[in-house]
Amino acid sequence: MSHISAEATVQAQAQTPLNMFREAGLAIRLQAIARLAAGVGLSLDMTVGDLLKLLKQRPEVQGLFGNLLDIFLEEVSLEGALYAQAAIAVMAYANLVVTGSLFRSDEVKEPGFQMVFEMGMGFKAGGGYRVVLDLKMTEARRLVARISDVLVSGLVRSAEQSAGAIRDLASLEAVLKIAVRLAYEIGKALSDANTVTADEWRQRSVQVMVQEAQRWILSQVSSFAVERFRVLLQEANIQTEQSRQFLNLLSGKAAEPVLAQEDWDEILQASENLISSFPEGDKRQQWLQTLSMAWSAVTLNHDAAAHISADTALYTFTGNLAAQPPASVRSWINLQLNQGSEQALRKEDLITFLMGNPLALLLQESGETTAFLRVFGAAFTGTPQTIAASLFSFQGSTPVSAQELLQAILPEFQSFAGNLLSGQLVPAVRRALGGNPEIAALLDHALLPALQLMNEAVLPEVLRGFQGGTGKQEVQEALSSILLTMIGRNMVILIETVLTAVQQNVASLLNRAAGQISDIMDVLKGMGGGPEVELLDTLLEESLKIVGANLGPFPQDSQARIFGLLKRVVTPLEGYQPLSFMNKLRRPEWVPQQDALEQIGQELAALLFGRMNKISMDLLQMIFKVVLDKVLAELEALIKEFQKEINKIGEYLENLIRTIVLDQLTNLFLVEARRALGFLSLVPQIRDAVERELTNAVKAGVERVILPAVLGPLRTIDFDPGPILDAFRNNGDFDAFKRTITSQLREHVTRQIQSANLGFDLTVPVSIEIPSPIPGLPPFKLKENVRLGRIGPPSAKIVDEVMRAFENQFNFGQLFEVLVRYVVPVFNKEKEIDSLKSEMNALTDQFRMNPRQLYPAAPGSNAPLIFFHLVRNGGSHRVLEAVLHYPGLVPNSDGWPALLAVYLNDKVLPMATFFFEENRTFDASGLPSGLTLRRHLGMEELKPGKNTLSTIALDGYGNRYEMSRSFLLKV
Repeated sequence: MSHISAEATVQAQAQTPLNMFREAGLAIRLQAIARLAAGVGLSLDMTVGDLLKLLKQRPEVQGLFGNLLDIFLEEVSLEGALYAQAAIAVMAYANLVVTGSLFRSDEVKEPGFQMVFEMGMGFKAGGGYRVVLDLKMTEARRLVARISDVLVSGLVRSAEQSAGAIRDLASLEAVLKIAVRLAYEIGKALSDANTVTADEWRQRSVQVMVQEAQRWILSQVSSFAVERFRVLLQEANIQTEQSRQFLNLLSGKAAEPVLAQEDWDEILQASENLISSFPEGDKRQQWLQTLSMAWSAVTLNHDAAAHISADTALYTFTGNLAAQPPASVRSWINLQLNQGSEQALRKEDLITFLMGNPLALLLQESGETTAFLRVFGAAFTGTPQTIAASLFSFQGSTPVSAQELLQAILPEFQSFAGNLLSGQLVPAVRRALGGNPEIAALLDHALLPALQLMNEAVLPEVLRGFQGGTGKQEVQEALSSILLTMIGRNMVILIETVLTAVQQNVASLLNRAAGQISDIMDVLKGMGGGPEVELLDTLLEESLKIVGANLGPFPQDSQARIFGLLKRVVTPLEGYQPLSFMNKLRRPEWVPQQDALEQIGQELAALLFGRMNKISMDLLQMIFKVVLDKVLAELEALIKEFQKEINKIGEYLENLIRTIVLDQLTNLFLVEARRALGFLSLVPQIRDAVERELTNAVKAGVERVILPAVLGPLRTIDFDPGPILDAFRNNGDFDAFKRTITSQLREHVTRQIQSANLGFDLTVPVSIEIPSPIPGLPPFKLKENVRLGRIGPPSAKIVDEVMRAFENQFNFGQLFEVLVRYVVPVFNKEKEIDSLKSEMNALTDQFRMNPRQLYPAAPGSNAPLIFFHLVRNGGSHRVLEAVLHYPGLVPNSDGWPALLAVYLNDKVLPMATFFFEENRTFDASGLPSGLTLRRHLGMEELKPGKNTLSTIALDGYGNRYEMSRSFLLKV
């Protein structure tokens, strides 16, 4: 614990990845985050059910956006962790880190998003909390496909419900789904650029366009069938309760943003139940035809959607059905195909059926479908009906190449999509979505940019094999920005909901953590931790309570701004035209929404400093009390040692009294005994005998009664150290010291002797011989106890005798020299207390005037230096040398930081390839000495254009060092 240092840092950071297809340093960053969470683990106490309940209470999480969020939660595995952090430091930090990747790699073992939010404050001691959310995507392709399906289809239905029929709206649905799917598949292909050929890019593009065309045609058939249900009921004038319930069901489902498979099952079952309502004849046959159209289209579309969510290959529309249709549908389809009515249907039977009369009916009614099919007319020649049939039979193996197919499709697609984008359709859709800002944002900043980029830049570049001047990296980053918007805005709401729930309970959570810290400290105490551990225990426990009481929820306006800005960050295209956006990406130093990132940092900093004064004052008062109590306890212990040494005077007096004072007290009591004897009428012989034995008798009484009474108080003497210390303070005044010791001893002895009322009953045993009156006989022996009564001189005389002996015999000089050794630490400790009080008073005054000045704003105080220069490589060749310096990073006993990694263009550079210099100082930088790494970067490791060197390190004290630096290589 003696290595604990206090470093002043203020951090307010907001970070987000731009390229979701390739997240540099993700694994090492998360490892550092996890290790930095070296605090007390707490339970989030929140189930997915609790989270859904909280989410559904938010007004924006209703309708279509609520459906998108449901899909997001279904497709991710949500794991959360909450840590309470306690530290001995000057700190004020608020960090929001959001990162993620759509694909597995050596670094990213499982695709997903990761969010870390941490906030804390402290002065000398403090604390905070860290929330970690890990949203793992089990299947990123499926997530994108499902969100694309529900978003685009739901957007179309929402616009229809709001504004009624809008021309070409269904066509917009088709091209938007194609664009979003292509954004994922081309982005993924670019992330595998080393293994994917140009023709494979083209083939994937054609496959996606065909797949989405197939599914769109099936959706058009099913939607057409629903409308025919209504028409047929009206034409047949069927007005039963069952028919009314069916129409109500259709109306209710039409109000839903999207129709799930369960919705279709309900519609199909209800329509089947109505067959008997129609009389035999043409109308019943038309109803059966419509029911069979709907059942076939919905079934095949469901199977195709499941397939493309997991595989890029074209769906074959062949093979057995998972379940046979109702008997009436099976019989009707078999009849149209000239097959036995009981014959089991296969997928190809359903396609053959649909490409016949059902598609012909659709084409008669829908010019929009006809126009869309003409997009593929140059690749699959014929009538719209034969083009549709060719699309469903297409398996990628044609006499022409993928390049030729794309070359045939692309001009028509560009013309078709361009007309949709340039006409009145998009403004009409925007107006229809005016009451749904989240969906409108997804339309303007994800769906429409995806289509425009595909139409005008990406697909043409794919066709050219990326030989047309547009770089793969900016294409990939632009496509990532589209997907980030679609997925990230869901994630932001999820993050905000979790953080709000945590913040509302942060006080109780940190109080709980405070108790756990005490348990941890108990373990350290058991391992030999001393007073420092006990002090840390108190400081950390109390600081967590104070911080918890002040780090509650964000003010509503601040929270709205922060998460509104975070939505901007995950909506990179907001405020930019798509093509302009992609062109800006060519500049390596350009960061989309950089102003939003900076504003988030400013908002977090404002929240910190807005609460700083209250927290700091509370912490100061707590720390002052805790530290002062500790130092006062140390002072008290030193004074007790000092007092213990003085009290040894009692031991000395005890020995003194047993020798010298015994005779002096005997003489004192002997005077009293003779006085008592003088009052007795005794025969001369007895008086003489008493005189002879009186000294021994008095001495025996003093030794038996008086000595124990005097010695007892001496054993319990407890000098007051204050006046004695004052004598030392007065320039070591020896005379004052002697007077103080003597005075306290006299006072103590006087008090004890007076309360004891010293004295004893004196009886003198005597023996005399009386001559025999009869000559020749021996003398008579007479033994007698002569009682003199109670004798006891005044207590002051006893005290005088004791003190006289003490003053004459005690070596005050020797004691003075001994006590000096105890006095110096006491005085030093008193100076420490005075200095502490002065420091705390000064700090308190400073906080009152300007709390920020005690938190130096140094967000990069631990930032490593990274620089490059050309060096000779043992000859005439020059190579690029990278130098990384980590100020203040001190290797541990093994010579390594707790965590250290360096990345070049997303790849880990082995530590064994670096040259290490410990305790290197860069004088010009003004930074402290630290660890320096050197390494030559070979041309084979670099790439033309932008290269990025990144590093992250973590020392044994939990300090994080992180930096990236990019440079351009021109060839």
